[in-house]
Amino acid sequence: MENIKALKYGTFSRVASSVVHEMKNPLSAITLGMEYLHLKIHGQPEYKEVIGNISSALNRLDTMLENLHLFFCEANGSARRNPVHVSETLEKTRNLLNYYLTRLQVAVEIECGRDEPWLVLDESLLMTFFFLSLCWAVNRLGPGGKAAFRLEITEAGLWVKCELKTASQESRSLEIYQDDPELGRSLETIASQLGAEFSPKGTGPQDRWLGFPLEEPQPKEG
Repeated sequence: MENIKALKYGTFSRVASSVVHEMKNPLSAITLGMEYLHLKIHGQPEYKEVIGNISSALNRLDTMLENLHLFFCEANGSARRNPVHVSETLEKTRNLLNYYLTRLQVAVEIECGRDEPWLVLDESLLMTFFFLSLCWAVNRLGPGGKAAFRLEITEAGLWVKCELKTASQESRSLEIYQDDPELGRSLETIASQLGAEFSPKGTGPQDRWLGFPLEEPQPKEG
């Protein structure tokens, strides 16, 4: 049964991008239809809230599909390397897991500085790293837990710090290797491909978990 499950998910990962495109095609038509309706009923306040709610739901669905497409991106080589903000990729990952996090009652907090630098890397690979890590953290924390990510920017690089706390405010260790050696090795491989420094250990907000060296000084504003 496990072999069948692995085959099923492995096959889906190869066609996921196509599935997303097929879903976005009718979504585009619906969005255009809503814009048309909005123009037709302009000035009729009784419909404003309804149209707004539908448009908001369509935007959420479109964002979800974009994140899903990014997660299953199959581009190769330099085509996958683009300027990204790590905090934004974390946010996309959280949104992709929103229902899962809500169902299991686990909160995810993301804190970043104002002068976060752009990093040129494979965002799909970075999202995979955060996706696997968050799924592991959710199972380790249990209902009422919280995973807090904080970005620290220094002259040497950008560091992602992570703190895990249970519902009783008890800190949980980030010793992924001890808990899941296979996952730890996978995350280490991904970090290496990203050119990042990875430490699967840590218990509090002062521990550096994932680091990206900055090869060139970031220009200062003003």
